[in-house]
Amino acid sequence: MTACSKIEYADTLEPDALMKLVFKGWEANSIVERPILKVQDDGFNTKGMYLTPVKVFRLGDDRAVMLTRAIPLNTGKISIDVLAAYWFKRDGEKWLLEARQDEIDTLRSLQKIETVKIMELAPAKQGLLIEYSESHRGETGIFAQLYMLAQHHVTGLIPENQDVLLTMKERNHADCIRRMKKAPGKPERVRLNDREGRDGNCLDIQVTLQLKPGKDLPGDIVLSANAKMFEYREIERHDIPDASGEYFTSYEVIPSALRSSMVFQYDEAKGKYQRVSGGKSFLPEWYRE
Repeated sequence: MTACSKIEYADTLEPDALMKLVFKGWEANSIVERPILKVQDDGFNTKGMYLTPVKVFRLGDDRAVMLTRAIPLNTGKISIDVLAAYWFKRDGEKWLLEARQDEIDTLRSLQKIETVKIMELAPAKQGLLIEYSESHRGETGIFAQLYMLAQHHVTGLIPENQDVLLTMKERNHADCIRRMKKAPGKPERVRLNDREGRDGNCLDIQVTLQLKPGKDLPGDIVLSANAKMFEYREIERHDIPDASGEYFTSYEVIPSALRSSMVFQYDEAKGKYQRVSGGKSFLPEWYRE
């Protein structure tokens, strides 16, 4: 995509109209190149990126903000997408570009944005909550990042590499799927076919996020988790196959159904939330990455 007819304003807050205002000549599925593309060159986006609108929020009668996602031309496990924000003001019936922040954060290209919403952090302080998911080989995780949505600027409120876990479901083999359909029960010993495998983890963790607005500073975040898990402790590998030539491994399956919580408070000096109670993770110690 190259610069063509210059658009000075948008008639509506429809995402496509705003995209064409910010990125001259933009069309869906087109490649945006420099100098229109402002994202820092990281080696993946040298030849440009695909740009897509994520969400438009009306901030008042005459203000709005749009979030966008920039996607490399070649995506993979290590490729990175870039999130950005653009602010608009109304002049009569026209919407004008007021400010821009071309990089607010990154996501791996394999991660899908599920939900974007505005949350009240404190009087006159708004937060932006982004929930995203990633699925791989029977595993699904949903995580969240929280940002301060200030005038013409978005800043992260969660420490780096500490995204909030909201959901983790892993059911990678038939024995796990069967057990998840009923109550956890008692520990028992099982013998599983090595060909079918007992790969990965067996758990279902659901986390509720609550944020009660503070008086002046962002209020506390409370995470409440319900978890159903089965730990497979290997007891013995059977070196001799059965009559059909299949190999087996014996495990002790230890079930658990847990409830736990974490509380995070905003640290004004650091400008980030810090955990003040609860464990470091809702994932069990035996969890395998």
